[in-house]
Amino acid sequence: MAAIRAEEGLLTPEEILRIRRKYGLSQVQLEALLRTGPKTVVRWERGTVFQSAAADTLLRLLDRDPNVARTLAQIAGLPRPELEPSPAQLIKQERDR
Repeated sequence: MAAIRAEEGLLTPEEILRIRRKYGLSQVQLEALLRTGPKTVVRWERGTVFQSAAADTLLRLLDRDPNVARTLAQIAGLPRPELEPSPAQLIKQERDR
């Protein structure tokens, strides 16, 4: 599956997990933000299901621009996610690298 993901140019499960953690979101919260179905993010992060090209593009935009998270939260009627990582999140991100 990794070969197909690479051939399609999709984010890896590890990259999706990193993006989610960047905002301090749970899998359920990211699903709500992206308006996907239940268990979608867990399947992406386990690598058992590929994200669509549209979802991949949204994830890449989230990674590049925190304002995208704010806009998606507003559209979905959700509280704004953390736009800046907390000190604890920064330390965890460094450890995960």
